[in-house]
Amino acid sequence: MQTNAEKNQEIHVVNLDEKRKITLSTTVGELMEKWLTYKQNFVKAGTYSNWVLMTENHIKPFFGTTALADIVEGHFQDFIIYLNTEGRKDGQGGFSARTVRNIMLPLKQAFDYAYKYNRRLEKIDWSMLEYPKEKQTDHVKAMTYEQQARFRQAAYLNLNRKTAAYLITLYTGMRIGEICGLQMCDISLTQQTISVSRTVQRIYDKQSGKTKLISGTPKTKSSVRTIPFPEMLIPVIEKFYDDKHPTHYFITGNLKPCEPRTLRDHFSRFLKQNGFQKMKFHELRHTFATRAMKLPDFDLNPVCNPRT
Repeated sequence: MQTNAEKNQEIHVVNLDEKRKITLSTTVGELMEKWLTYKQNFVKAGTYSNWVLMTENHIKPFFGTTALADIVEGHFQDFIIYLNTEGRKDGQGGFSARTVRNIMLPLKQAFDYAYKYNRRLEKIDWSMLEYPKEKQTDHVKAMTYEQQARFRQAAYLNLNRKTAAYLITLYTGMRIGEICGLQMCDISLTQQTISVSRTVQRIYDKQSGKTKLISGTPKTKSSVRTIPFPEMLIPVIEKFYDDKHPTHYFITGNLKPCEPRTLRDHFSRFLKQNGFQKMKFHELRHTFATRAMKLPDFDLNPVCNPRT
């Protein structure tokens, strides 16, 4: 006679097998759901959110209810061409080669996952697929020395928490999500260092069908780092620094972080109001990297990767 523990174990195994069950009649949409459920345990919330959006907006609509048994490599090639020529939901044409590859990544992983649980499926030879060449795009530029001096002066004359964040970004190379995630406890005025340990981003929550703002670990393991800042930033940081509330965010001065989109919007208005040409917020980071690489014996790797 089985014990309750043995019965519960059998039920658990049956439920687990049902979650992983992949047959020839399983549709592409069903496969993506099973794979996403599995991968949610292993990836960051932001990555998972991006994959859910790619699945709902592009993969499911294209493949519809096509069964895995009916899928051949040609379908993936057609999908690549579709994404590149007319894949945008706003009707403005297709995606860049890089974005196409990003959308293909979860699809490839899902089909490899399917093959692992059902060897009767035909294994896809992904090397047979051709991708569009990357078109020449405008590269992120660095400010000239003159532009940087004008920008610094404008920030000083309009000093507030957000413009202080611009100066910190310009002289440390922090990413926008990282500067939004900067808390008082991350700053050491005595050692003139900033510890980068979190990033703020807005992600899609599949359960609620809405987006939400989260504060999590940075982009990669190497992004968790301690970086120095120049002495010129000390009075700027001191003006808004509050050691009595270590978990308050620097940009907002309270327990709620600033959203990257909000900071970008403010940055655009700041540029326009002070007579600067339109530029991306990321150009502050790129300017820092460009200047740092020209300094003798400056090790850029622990501080930032200029390409990201």
